[in-house]
Amino acid sequence: MGKILPIDLYVLLHCYIFGDPLSDYDSESTQRAIKYFLDEDMIILTKPGVKGVPSSYSATQKGHVFVEMLRDTPFPVISWKDPRIIES
Repeated sequence: MGKILPIDLYVLLHCYIFGDPLSDYDSESTQRAIKYFLDEDMIILTKPGVKGVPSSYSATQKGHVFVEMLRDTPFPVISWKDPRIIES
């Protein structure tokens, strides 16, 4: 899949927090993210869809750990330095 896109994070976080069907379940990008996270064992199917009601997914332990890693990642900071000092 390559780099994770914001929509992918949205899908995983939705599964982590709610576990109910996504409102944009039928979109191509949502379906791609669901397939990716299922293949990576980061989400599981918790309730198959029926008659127009989309399926529900929940985060697995692996998905929970990944979200916790994201949560624990510090924000970027600006580092001020003297421009006269040359770093090697």
